[in-house]
Amino acid sequence: MNISDKITEIYTLISASNTKKHLLPELYFLIVQIKLHNEEYKTVHQTIYQDSKQFISLYIRTTEKRDLGYDIINSNKIVECILSNNKYDEQYRLALFAFRILKSNGFEDESKELKRIINETKTKLIRYKPNQTSVVRYLRLALHLSTYNIWTISLVIAVLFLITNIIFLPAPFENWGIYKITYNNYSSIFLFNHFLNLLSFIFGVNPVFKTETSSVLGVLVLVLMKSFYLVFIINYLYELIIDLIRNK
Repeated sequence: MNISDKITEIYTLISASNTKKHLLPELYFLIVQIKLHNEEYKTVHQTIYQDSKQFISLYIRTTEKRDLGYDIINSNKIVECILSNNKYDEQYRLALFAFRILKSNGFEDESKELKRIINETKTKLIRYKPNQTSVVRYLRLALHLSTYNIWTISLVIAVLFLITNIIFLPAPFENWGIYKITYNNYSSIFLFNHFLNLLSFIFGVNPVFKTETSSVLGVLVLVLMKSFYLVFIINYLYELIIDLIRNK
């Protein structure tokens, strides 16, 4: 019996009315593994992507319905099936699909692992997506990574604040400066006082701290800096809304 006939036989077994339901996902997983190691047969009857989707759906739903003691999801098996697909867009869509089903069936811990896979596959999708310029690619990648998790969000906020802090530092020579700054005296240490003034200004508790500029460069830098903050906030809110929709 050749490989094509073997795959066909497994599909026939899946379609048989007397096949136990909890065996169906295992049969689909077997098909995925056979096709994965035999590229010339990867589209027999249907694609690996379709087989993977069937496996994920049946595996999660049949596991959830089984008796107590058997309702344990092996998230590594789902991830293995997802990554069996060579195309990054397919991996990303399958990860979203698995995450949604896991959440709807109450597998909270397992869905966290899929959240990580969603982020990883989306990163690869953005990095290697064709027909986009390097500028667009890196901008999209930066926006995505900025909301990757709490650590990257904190890092982006820290970097943005550090850049803002440096931009507003007075120039070493008066004719080099593009901003005129009025400070409140919080500390005798200049750099620390500068930091505190900027921090209190951002949070709206310092009415004294003021910046003035009469140069085109100063205006452009301010507009660019505020645009970065605005884009980051909008992107963060967008990702937050998307996560809320997925979690329903």
